[in-house]
Amino acid sequence: MERQIKYIVQVHCEPLPIGLEGTIVNFLSDYFNVTGCSVDNQGMILELRSSHAIAYGAIKDLADLIVEVLNMNGIEFRQGVINRVEQGYAQFVYKVVNSEVIANHILGLCRSWSYIVGNAVKELIAKMFGGTRLVPEMYFHGNVLLDVMLSTRVKQLSTDGVIDRS
Repeated sequence: MERQIKYIVQVHCEPLPIGLEGTIVNFLSDYFNVTGCSVDNQGMILELRSSHAIAYGAIKDLADLIVEVLNMNGIEFRQGVINRVEQGYAQFVYKVVNSEVIANHILGLCRSWSYIVGNAVKELIAKMFGGTRLVPEMYFHGNVLLDVMLSTRVKQLSTDGVIDRS
């Protein structure tokens, strides 16, 4: 099975695009594999999937297209962030623990595992092996694009104490 990379885009806009989810997905689907769009009281959340990491230029294009589709529908874009969903090793550990042989062995030893103990073990595994986390790829605000590389470079310069003039 081919590994899919998932992206979550969080967008703050005004007014909320309630009822425009289908329009937004249709517009963006011409360019990206948009798998979902939802609106809550904080803004809009888009889900995208790709068989490979989306190139940096394409991420900028995605941000531009989001702003464009919102403007076309009379929605004022405020700010957004494009996140890559990073899977830790916890899912692999869950698969091993939940495999039939190990599950039968654990059930044979202790049939009275409660729901609470199961969740506690799951949380422990997630802490030890890393659960799912969002890795910001790009922040965008109005007409200004701030990317993670730029902020990293600024942090590096501020910690060095010397500004590179090259």
